[in-house]
Amino acid sequence: ENWDKVGDPTGWVLKSLRNLLNMDACLDEIPELLSRLQYLNGPGCFDGALDVDNIVACSDGVDADSVLEMLKHLEDNWMTIGDPMAWLLNSFRRASPSRRDSSSKASDFRSLADVGPTDHSHDKQLRLRVGWLNREGGFTLNFEQIAEAAKGIERGRVNELLDALEEKWQTISNPMGWLSTALRNSQSSTLSVAHEEQKNNLRAHIQWLNSQGGFRNRLSFKRIIAAAGRAEVRLDRVAALLQEVEGQGPNDSQDPTARIIAALLSQTQKAGARSTAKANSPGAS
Repeated sequence: ENWDKVGDPTGWVLKSLRNLLNMDACLDEIPELLSRLQYLNGPGCFDGALDVDNIVACSDGVDADSVLEMLKHLEDNWMTIGDPMAWLLNSFRRASPSRRDSSSKASDFRSLADVGPTDHSHDKQLRLRVGWLNREGGFTLNFEQIAEAAKGIERGRVNELLDALEEKWQTISNPMGWLSTALRNSQSSTLSVAHEEQKNNLRAHIQWLNSQGGFRNRLSFKRIIAAAGRAEVRLDRVAALLQEVEGQGPNDSQDPTARIIAALLSQTQKAGARSTAKANSPGAS
């Protein structure tokens, strides 16, 4: 029927016969696998969704105990694994001897990413790592989404998450979702650290102005930070206002803390007025 699609008929027949022989050997070696699959497709949770022939063929070369462990994990987590066949086939691929032999390649990519500046950009290193996971690890990761989510996160932290994904593959039913969430959490942590660094810099600046800049403890760090929080003003803007006050110098007739707080509130009011005017403009929808 497919004579027009088969370039080498003899080779095709020989390959098909080898596959059948391998499958028969597999059936003889692990009858427990067939029994388990029949149960999962019948009284189990998968209602015939498991392709027995495909599973037996693709599990060739994987330790029989490991295969049964995978089926047990599949049964225990059937509610969270959206595509049981895809999960099984990927699991076989990750557990295959050829993948274990290529583990050194993953180490090469990790070591390449962990060193300092190289001829490879971080983007290229990440692309290589994700490509290896998709090719050798059986994942279906979206590089563009990962690269976007990884912006601003330290290179070492991104590599740690990819390593964790590779090591915990059996317990992660949605690799892309897991990685996206982990990157978002790391991004939040990175922003939090940066925010704390800005606060520490402001605190040190105010301490210097109070002790050596002539303001004689009239600048209150707590009051300024609290006002910035209420006004929802970024700390870099607070730092700019502090520099303006420093440039103007101490003035005994004015409260420098009150001046900064008034400027913060004024900025917030102006921003609110601009937003209202834009919303009420004739072209606004």
